[in-house]
Amino acid sequence: MTTLYDAVKENAAEMKDLTARQDADVKLRDLAAYVMYKSDGKTKVEGVILRTLNRPKVMFNYIVTALGRASEQIVVETEEKDLDPDYIKDFRRLYFASADARLRRQGERGLVPYFIEQACLRGGIAARSLPRMVKEVLVSDITPWDFRYVNYEMGEEG
Repeated sequence: MTTLYDAVKENAAEMKDLTARQDADVKLRDLAAYVMYKSDGKTKVEGVILRTLNRPKVMFNYIVTALGRASEQIVVETEEKDLDPDYIKDFRRLYFASADARLRRQGERGLVPYFIEQACLRGGIAARSLPRMVKEVLVSDITPWDFRYVNYEMGEEG
């Protein structure tokens, strides 16, 4: 019988190429010093002076900034005559604004900047959403997760 731990371990093994690429992308963004190796791929070449240029970091910051200026567009389609799409749009905006305010009180940055960076750097986004009522007030508790450390599996319908 396969345990949940075994399933997660197996999934992590299947995703190792993706996680290796994600780790390499972070090193590229953070301008990790380039190291030249001999053809065996293990032995460092001594006496070579290499200079890491800042182009990857500049390009990353440019893209993240450009995406941060984009305007969010929410589309609600329904065939229900008595359902107001604007009510749903307003609820969604307020729910995320409340989650952002909660994160700022905790000293964290907002969801949108985090999600933009994750989408660019990790290729996906992930978060835990835990809405709950506290004293008849809806608490929009959204915790962003680093997509590099999230194991997931596609469902039957994608």
